[in-house]
Amino acid sequence: MKDQFMDQFSNVHLWSDSGPHFRSQELLYSIFFDFDSDFEKNFTLNFFAEYHGKILVDGHFGFLSRWFSQAELCGDILDIHHLI
Repeated sequence: MKDQFMDQFSNVHLWSDSGPHFRSQELLYSIFFDFDSDFEKNFTLNFFAEYHGKILVDGHFGFLSRWFSQAELCGDILDIHHLI
């Protein structure tokens, strides 16, 4: 996250489904201690209610995955600027 685009943000809001693997001590520690100190950003972690939100997120990332695959056919993507 140490690039010019991310420098403009001081807060990062993360969203996750409510599966137990996303509520593990290891993940929570990484987000609130490791990420916070490594990236000098404020992190919040939000959970969708069970059986809500996942379809929207999966649909969005499915679109991004297809978009990325199409862009990759045009040449190497070395950083975010090549993708955009």
